[in-house]
Amino acid sequence: MADVLNAQRQLYAAVRDYNDARYDYILDNLKLKQAAGTLSPDDLRALAAYLKQDYDPARDFLPPGV
Repeated sequence: MADVLNAQRQLYAAVRDYNDARYDYILDNLKLKQAAGTLSPDDLRALAAYLKQDYDPARDFLPPGV
């Protein structure tokens, strides 16, 4: 039982780290484009397409078939 709980804890830590890195990447990319003076509405449209509207970590990080 302890192994299952440890594995679950590691999974949620990995999901958290992934989401943190994804957020940092998006924000840093936007800041870079803003600093370079190249940020445009097209960049925001591309960002909206990049983000999944139905993102669910509990579902998206499960192994296939579970």
